[in-house]
Amino acid sequence: MTYDLLIKNGTCYTGDKKDGVKKDVAVLDGKIVCLGAFENAEAARVIDATGMAVAPGFIDTHSHSDLVALVQPTIDNKITQGITLELIGQDGMSVVPMALEHVAAWKRTMYGWRATTK
Repeated sequence: MTYDLLIKNGTCYTGDKKDGVKKDVAVLDGKIVCLGAFENAEAARVIDATGMAVAPGFIDTHSHSDLVALVQPTIDNKITQGITLELIGQDGMSVVPMALEHVAAWKRTMYGWRATTK
């Protein structure tokens, strides 16, 4: 089988509080499909993770990314940190959901940016 991505030689952590285990991670169609040792596997992209930790993602339990999402919907700063799930609105307020006609005014008020509804 040919995988889309193969992450080799990393120390895998699964979130079960156990010590990490050196394994390869095979990804197909955006999903982890197998963990193990893949000596002869083929992949479109191979990452050598020797000396690095590999984890399926991290949860940010106190996020204010709902403010950032109005300006940068992809919230790249969180993705590049490995955060795959965020909890918002835990302070009792959130800007989401917001009617489209209020978005530009919110951006101007919060950020002082010249904003449109796009």
